[in-house]
Amino acid sequence: MMNGTQERSGEVIGSAASKVMWVGRATVFLVGLAVILAVVFGVATTAFAAATGDPLRLGQVNRINDALTTLIGSNSGAMLAIDNDSTASTARALDLRVEGNKAPMRVNSDKMVSNLNADKLDGMHASQLAPRAYAQVEAGGGLTVGTSKGINDVQAVTPSGSNPVDARFPNNLYCFDLQFDDPKAAVGSPFINNNATIATTIGPISQCPETHRDAAVRTYTWVATHDTEQPSNVTGIASKDVPVSFSIAFI
Repeated sequence: MMNGTQERSGEVIGSAASKVMWVGRATVFLVGLAVILAVVFGVATTAFAAATGDPLRLGQVNRINDALTTLIGSNSGAMLAIDNDSTASTARALDLRVEGNKAPMRVNSDKMVSNLNADKLDGMHASQLAPRAYAQVEAGGGLTVGTSKGINDVQAVTPSGSNPVDARFPNNLYCFDLQFDDPKAAVGSPFINNNATIATTIGPISQCPETHRDAAVRTYTWVATHDTEQPSNVTGIASKDVPVSFSIAFI
C-alpha cells in the first residue's frame, strides 16, 4: 500500500514525463517542417536565380547578371527560330526590352531585311518621309498648273557670281516659298530632254528674296572649253548657268 505522499509523487512524475514527450514530439515536428521548407524554398530560389552554366529553363524567369549568353554554330539556314502560334492580337515572337534611350539591339550587317516593317527610319516617322511638297517648275520660274503641292511660290533670279559668258542665261537660281517650316531634304531632277544638272539646298539662302528662302535650286549644264588659238581643240569642261524646267520634291 502506498501512502498519500507516494501517490502524489507518482502523479507529478507522470505529468512531467507526459510534458517531456509532448515537447519532444513538437520538436521533431518543427525540425521536420524546417527541413521541408528549406527543401521547397531552396529549390524555388534556385529555379529563379540561375547560375552560370545552368540550362535555360522554359516558362520561368532566368536571371543572370554580368554574363553574356552566346549561341555559336554553323548552319546553312537560321541559328534560332521562334514560332508563336497564338492568334491573339498581342501575340509576337520576340519582345526586346531595354531602359530608356537605349538601343534594343545591334547588328553588324548593312544588308536589307526582307519584310521588315519599321515605324521610324533615322528617327523620323513614316509620315515624315512622305513628300510634304512637290512641283514641276518651268524654266522661267512658274509652277506647272495642277502639279504642285505645299509650295506657295517660286522665283527665278540671277545668282551672284554667274559666269559672264552666260549673261544671256539669267535667272537660273530658283527660290522657294514653302507652306511649311523646316524642310528636311529636297530632291530634284531636270526633265529628261533638258540635258542639264540641278543642285538643291534647304535653309536660308542669302541670294534669294527674303520671302523665298525656304529652299533653292540652281540649274546648269557642262560644256567643253576650247583652245583660243585652235578652237577645234578641247581643253576641258566648264559649268554653264542655264535656266531649265525641272521637278522637285521636299520632305
